[in-house]
Amino acid sequence: MYNYLSESYGSLYRTTAPWGIYSSNITSVVIGDGVKGIGNYAFYYCKNITEVSIGADVVSIAQNAFSNCYYLTDVTIPANVKSMGRYVFAYCTRLNSVSIGNGITEIPAYAFRDCGKLSSVNIPETERKPLFVTGAAI
Repeated sequence: MYNYLSESYGSLYRTTAPWGIYSSNITSVVIGDGVKGIGNYAFYYCKNITEVSIGADVVSIAQNAFSNCYYLTDVTIPANVKSMGRYVFAYCTRLNSVSIGNGITEIPAYAFRDCGKLSSVNIPETERKPLFVTGAAI
């Protein structure tokens, strides 16, 4: 998946991805098999997304990919994902729980910034590589 930018129209923000003009109508995201990465700002300000399914071939989720998805409540990052960018789920104000697969070795700065309802972060212990949490990640 390509990298995108954020753009603003007065007080409105959205991704420059082709689906950006529909950002307020998107409620579910399925990243299918064959997609290797989720680009910068891919679903930025798609505020009505409630669920995300990340495919088996995704190895990276870039910065701000899902930031400002206000209605997203639960996220599972599968073991095939090896890296996440800064602010990846920042400002997902209703995010309640996150499960992080064994592929992630670093939670970057501000990955979950201002996710005030985040009450559960599940990090499996089996075959876990050392996990580095950058300051202010959560």
